[in-house]
Amino acid sequence: MATGILTIADLRANKFRGALGDEGTRVKVNELLAADLANFNRELSEQMSFLAKQTTETSMSFGKAFTNPFVPNDEFGKPISRNKMLPSTVAFPVNTFTAGLGWSEKYFKMATGEEIMESYDSTKTGYAINQMGLLRLALFNNTNFNSWDEYNKVTLAVKRLYNSDSTPIPDYNGVSFNPASHTHYIARVSTLANSDVDATITHVLHHGYTNGVKVFINSANQADITALSKFEPLDSVRLVEGSGYTVQKLDNSAPANNRLIGLWDKQYDVWVKDSITPSGYVLVAATGEVEKPLGFRQLPMPSLQGLMFSGQIPGVALIAEKAEAIEDFGVWNRGTAAVLYIGNTTWANPS
Repeated sequence: MATGILTIADLRANKFRGALGDEGTRVKVNELLAADLANFNRELSEQMSFLAKQTTETSMSFGKAFTNPFVPNDEFGKPISRNKMLPSTVAFPVNTFTAGLGWSEKYFKMATGEEIMESYDSTKTGYAINQMGLLRLALFNNTNFNSWDEYNKVTLAVKRLYNSDSTPIPDYNGVSFNPASHTHYIARVSTLANSDVDATITHVLHHGYTNGVKVFINSANQADITALSKFEPLDSVRLVEGSGYTVQKLDNSAPANNRLIGLWDKQYDVWVKDSITPSGYVLVAATGEVEKPLGFRQLPMPSLQGLMFSGQIPGVALIAEKAEAIEDFGVWNRGTAAVLYIGNTTWANPS
């Protein structure tokens, strides 16, 4: 077994060919990568948790039950029975996604630790990009669809956010909704205005989802949103507040495509998040609700969750022909998010 490879940092620094060819070294490297991969999968799930609930369920119910109304009656009157007012049910797809590796025994006899880590890192990056793409597809595409569940051998009816599909929508606080016309996929009315963003926020609030409401935009549209009068930017880090005052400042050290930049209407955080918001769109989501906008479905077996490295010979250290993930996103609570298309006055799904 080659010495000196005790950490991921050691593996990155290794530039010697043939140093990883023996079985003992491969076992050690396998242990290092397995631990790093577990941390990576956990961190990625945590980063999405404000929008997506991790689940192994094929379907789940969501939302508030329909209001049971009180009506005038006399002391002997009998009200109409209303015992079927359960929330709606949605289904979550699951699909297999792969990327080629080609980590053969011959490859490990010739590769350096640095080359292995380059392959490993690029695979993790590809996985994260694919996962964010699936998340955006689930949120910003307004078309319901059927998905074949290969693992349960059933066809699933996958819903989007409320999209005028005539599925009954519970009323809230005396407000009722026409399911044939009510949609959470909105386009600007004319020139982008405060009222467009306000309407998108209202589409979440009027269903009773008020916890942790945030506005998410793409950095390409930052100038469009910050030009509106209801946007209030965070103060500059150069500002020195007076005694007894506390101000929230822009974090200049945060990535420009992933940071809090201000408030909308003095109460809702406005975030630039390119990873989840396509250019030309605004997302409003009640991130503090228990029922998240999305469900992130994986299989029940822990060994088949997250990014995996798969080979034809199970248990042989680091002999992997492909990277694999078995998962997908589906909308869970159809009312906890709404999206605004600012590119035109008619809704269009992102390309």
